[in-house]
Amino acid sequence: MRFFLPILAGLSLFLLTASRSMAQTGPPRPRDTTIQGPQTFALIMSVSKYKYVKPLDYAVKDAELFRDYLRSPAGGNLKDDNIYYIADELANEANFQVKGAAWLKAKKLQKGDRLFIYMAGHGDAIDEDRFFYLTYDCNPAGDKNNYLIAGAIRMSDIKIMISKETRKSVDVFLVMDACRTGDLPGGEEGRGFFTTSISEVRAGEMIMLATSAGQKSWEDPTLGNGHGLFTWYLVDGLNGMADSSGTPDNKITMDELKKYVDKYVPLIAQERFKNTQVPYIHSDDWSKVVSNVDSGYLKKWLETRKKSGGGNSFRGYINRRMRTGPGDTLLQETYTLFNSAVKESRLTGKNSAEYYYSVMARNYPGDSYTIDAQSTLAVEFINFAQSKINLYLDCKDPAAIQKIRSQIDEDEKTEEVDASLDRMEKSGPAGIF
Repeated sequence: MRFFLPILAGLSLFLLTASRSMAQTGPPRPRDTTIQGPQTFALIMSVSKYKYVKPLDYAVKDAELFRDYLRSPAGGNLKDDNIYYIADELANEANFQVKGAAWLKAKKLQKGDRLFIYMAGHGDAIDEDRFFYLTYDCNPAGDKNNYLIAGAIRMSDIKIMISKETRKSVDVFLVMDACRTGDLPGGEEGRGFFTTSISEVRAGEMIMLATSAGQKSWEDPTLGNGHGLFTWYLVDGLNGMADSSGTPDNKITMDELKKYVDKYVPLIAQERFKNTQVPYIHSDDWSKVVSNVDSGYLKKWLETRKKSGGGNSFRGYINRRMRTGPGDTLLQETYTLFNSAVKESRLTGKNSAEYYYSVMARNYPGDSYTIDAQSTLAVEFINFAQSKINLYLDCKDPAAIQKIRSQIDEDEKTEEVDASLDRMEKSGPAGIF
């Protein structure tokens, strides 16, 4: 029996590996023609555990985060059939260039469709004309010229793929979080060539890059369960937080998304890592809507990121920051008053959470305490709105109704509002409708 145990264990490992590979085999399913109108599709590729080059911490987690966004109501509730996803050992050149291309061809993208191409991992370049995304088994062996034969993906091939779709009036979004180190054969120069070439060689797509030329894309273990700054704040904005960058209308435009990402990524990179990271985002149409805000999902997202340690830029180490000086003391006092108001359900009006947040936003814009207050207040407002909906569906909670009464400003109280609340206390659903 002992002789067979290693064999059985090895066989189990083989079957597990085979089952993971089989997920990417077989003929791709054609486009779902039962769905009328434009559809959204995504090609997602990421590598954290490279076979031959320096591993990364969170590239695959970033790709999973972006995939989860696309699966959410905000991202369009994409089915798995509309997402081609490969990571780590499956993220090789053949699986992307051959199988990925076959999958895309089977979907027969048409006018009005959207295609997201998301790539996270290492990027490098030989020169300004030859720049590459490094696959799992890419082995440059210390020489950047080996990218030509080592299994790296030429980004010029990606641009050709994109141009075929944009010529059909498909909206293509190229998202890359790939400049995470300069410890590759191309060095700092290669990292600069990589970003510059992608941004300057355009094929009609909207481009979202983690950094500007020559910069590093930073990874932060305090964001969620560990993520890159760029992908985290990109998804944060897409989920709904970028809607506050312009006029709130439950839609995220390219302009709003750029403003949101440009605001927080450089700020956190400087405060957290004492370094510069300025994302590059380009669009020929800044009014293009890239995401629709779903209030229910936004609520879940905000609650999840606060619990996981990613409630704001520094959640997880914010309380360990050392502050000195009268200005910092005033900020902390205001922050304490803000939290007290939240705890006592004083969300609006005099000496409310909203009031203290406005003081922080006016006097300390961009500070980590202010960012935390913003996300906290957003969660509280969403919870308050949901409580109103729940009361209308089941008006049998006097305590909750009294809580609503206490949160309405004196200036907003009218006979009509009081009468409505009285009816809610006395009646069930039939009494309202």
